[in-house]
Amino acid sequence: MSFASYRKWVKAAVASGLVLSAFASGLMLSAFAAMSQLHERVAPPAAERIALVIGNGAYEHHPDLANATNDAADMASVLADRGFSVLHLYNVGFDAIRQGLRQFSEEAARSEIAVVFYAGRSTEVDKCLYLLPVDILPEESLIKSHHMLRLEAIPLDRVMGSMQGASRFRLAILDASRVDIFSRRMRDRVLESREFPSQVCRAEPQGETLVAYSTQEGNVAHDGDGKGRNSPYTQALLHYLKYPDLDIGLVFRLVRDAVMVSTGGRQVPVVYGSSGQGVYLSGLPDPFQVFEVEQAGDLDLGPVTGQ
Repeated sequence: MSFASYRKWVKAAVASGLVLSAFASGLMLSAFAAMSQLHERVAPPAAERIALVIGNGAYEHHPDLANATNDAADMASVLADRGFSVLHLYNVGFDAIRQGLRQFSEEAARSEIAVVFYAGRSTEVDKCLYLLPVDILPEESLIKSHHMLRLEAIPLDRVMGSMQGASRFRLAILDASRVDIFSRRMRDRVLESREFPSQVCRAEPQGETLVAYSTQEGNVAHDGDGKGRNSPYTQALLHYLKYPDLDIGLVFRLVRDAVMVSTGGRQVPVVYGSSGQGVYLSGLPDPFQVFEVEQAGDLDLGPVTGQ
């Protein structure tokens, strides 16, 4: 029964002589009002949830990643099941990613919640994370000029900008390494030319925005060895997203613990920005159902292999 229907029922009951105690009716009225406000606060309609999912595993000039497209496909399925309109891109090059970001940006401007999930290769140079398309040039070609990386890769701030139109909450999930794969050779060229500005991009979360990295700065994100279907990070994320009574902030804390256990502390997921408290990607929690959440030590996330 909706709140409006309840009010009509009360009026009809009074008119027909049905006696309701003021205390009981007040309690019921308060409960319906609270549930109505809760629904409005944490569970926007399905049409107002949008997600962009990218999985890059088959690279033309770099080693393949065994599980990246699996991670993306499984995350796209989970988000669709939870009411998101999902745009998914698998094994895509530079132009396709840019086109996808443009389309996603237009949809995000009409949404309340926008989510981007990326699984694939990346590199972090001077605090700027770059997502690597499958047609990215070989390393030797990229380091010939300090401009090549910015021309051939997708900086994280461009991804963040694509979701800024969402009115309520924005989330970027990055299951990718944060190692400077060009490190010494590129830095030598940078220092020689003195033309490469530091802090080229800073994807600092603004407002109700959360950026979730699968690993800490300067570290690899383990992809798995190809025997399991998912990376340790995505497997833990998929596991905890099945619980509708966990807000997204708690989900990422549980994922962090699970990944640290499965990797022996070698990979530590980190989150920046808004806490995500009160945001439920799985929809409105049932206040009358209690879930027993499986803890990190109980999860079997499979063997660990670096990217």
